[in-house]
Amino acid sequence: MLVALIRTRLGFINDDDRAARMETVRAELDDTYFGWWGPQDAPGFAYFRISAPSTVIEYAPQDTLAEAREQGHAHSIYRDLKNDYGMAWIGAE
Repeated sequence: MLVALIRTRLGFINDDDRAARMETVRAELDDTYFGWWGPQDAPGFAYFRISAPSTVIEYAPQDTLAEAREQGHAHSIYRDLKNDYGMAWIGAE
């Protein structure tokens, strides 16, 4: 399930580059951690973070009204820690 979640989040990457990233993800599974904050048995606000040696993914829904329990939109990040800002792709150091 974790690999499927990561693959889904990396859906914005072209097929060739995503395949290469998924190879790295699979190779790092023993050093990959999943953190969850939120309800476990009912729908509600939740946050998760996936941390691996070369990958960080976070998801955090945001509410539009502080007291209303309505989900407004989500914040999500993906970082390739070995290619921040595409530096590896452009050959920058």
